[in-house]
Amino acid sequence: MTDTPRALAAFIAILAAGGAACAEDEPGFSAERPGFSTSPFALSRGGLQLEAGYLYSGGDAAETRRHTAPQTLFRAGLGGGLEAQFGWGGVAASDQGGEIVGEQTTGSFALKWSAAEQSGARPALGFLAGGAVPIDGGDVDPFAGALYAYGFESGLGVPAGPRTSLFVEHLVVATEDEAPAHVVDGGVAFMARANLQLDLHGGVGLNDAADDYFISTGLAVRW
Repeated sequence: MTDTPRALAAFIAILAAGGAACAEDEPGFSAERPGFSTSPFALSRGGLQLEAGYLYSGGDAAETRRHTAPQTLFRAGLGGGLEAQFGWGGVAASDQGGEIVGEQTTGSFALKWSAAEQSGARPALGFLAGGAVPIDGGDVDPFAGALYAYGFESGLGVPAGPRTSLFVEHLVVATEDEAPAHVVDGGVAFMARANLQLDLHGGVGLNDAADDYFISTGLAVRW
């Protein structure tokens, strides 16, 4: 599975208990992790947030194990529902049948617009557009996507407590040159402090274009 979408990423969150990565007692705190979906929520004007983590993934068919860190994302609230994002996947070290191969992942920049809050049956809506920047040079590959999230107060999902949230998502990553990768994953986010979230999530790939399995842990801190 690619670290950064090259042309178009379609993020589909299909189930959220209290909202993915947004604990019940901190409604103003929203992180892009855990999970791969991008939330439709933007930081308020002047808000700064740093997110980072570690990802372990593998594919039995290719006998490949991959370690990726620090998976950093810097977010800055611009006001008016707009947010700027700058990311870098970090360094990926792969064990390919006993041979260790290291490589730089791509960087990225994006602008998010939080278009509408959740209201009744209508989910929260947003839009994201930006580009993937190869660290070793090359052309910038644009990407864009529509974002949505829907939180359930009862019925679907498992109550997780006032400081904890759970999520399940289905992710589709489509690029110009490769077959779409389908992934299902889930995880938990815990608000250790009012401005600090810790997380753990994992999942499996549903087709050959995606990694067979993966697990990730990380944090998000806001100033």
